[in-house]
Amino acid sequence: MTPNEIQEKVQRYLNRDTVKDDQIMDAIEEAVNWLSRMGYLIDTVMMEFEGKDFYELPDDLIAIFKVEDVDDEIYLRDYKIDGNLIRFAEDGKYRLFAERQPKVPDSMNDELEMHDSLQYAVLDYVKGFCKVSIDDTSQDGHRLMQKFQQDALKAYQFLKRGQNTPTSWAVRRRARGR
Repeated sequence: MTPNEIQEKVQRYLNRDTVKDDQIMDAIEEAVNWLSRMGYLIDTVMMEFEGKDFYELPDDLIAIFKVEDVDDEIYLRDYKIDGNLIRFAEDGKYRLFAERQPKVPDSMNDELEMHDSLQYAVLDYVKGFCKVSIDDTSQDGHRLMQKFQQDALKAYQFLKRGQNTPTSWAVRRRARGR
């Protein structure tokens, strides 16, 4: 969804011919920054690494919460993070599961870079933001802004489901002595 599409939906919702671009962009920026502070935007980063060297992580990564060895399909614990750098014990191709700083659209035609369910939460925030800017006592506007937070949490929980499920299990048997 783009800010232009959000603007069209907000104008229909408010039954107005125009809502200014600046107002739409300000509301989107506030919503995206809130999502970022809450850590609700999860993304994956695929990178190849060679052993003992430290590698710089992308600037928009907030935190890494899981690393997967792509070839062996196992989760790793043998890595070290130092600030914005990461190092692995062995060479390989790894998938990093990370919280990422979302990018605020630069123009009204740029796509929101987040899951659809979060985009619709942002739409609710923008509707509420615009309604409250018209009438700061608007109960519906405040309700929509609260709904944004609730829907963002639900979307985040939905997107995180199953992320702690291992892709492979090690079976170990211990012989019992008699």
